[in-house]
Amino acid sequence: VNLGLWFNPSQANEYAAWERDADIILDLWRRYDIRQVKIDGVEVGSVAARRNLHAFLDRVARQSRGQV
Repeated sequence: VNLGLWFNPSQANEYAAWERDADIILDLWRRYDIRQVKIDGVEVGSVAARRNLHAFLDRVARQSRGQV
């Protein structure tokens, strides 16, 4: 049995804090081996929001080597 978490990335300023949010997820993976994260509360209302949200997801996947 593995622990999974629910995470709601900050929507402020079209997900401008995506790097911080990615660092939070990656830190949880490194410290506690958390690999399942349910991303919730996502509202993509602009091209910038979509770009930042994708950057967040891509960074987590890339830096965790697909483990998260």
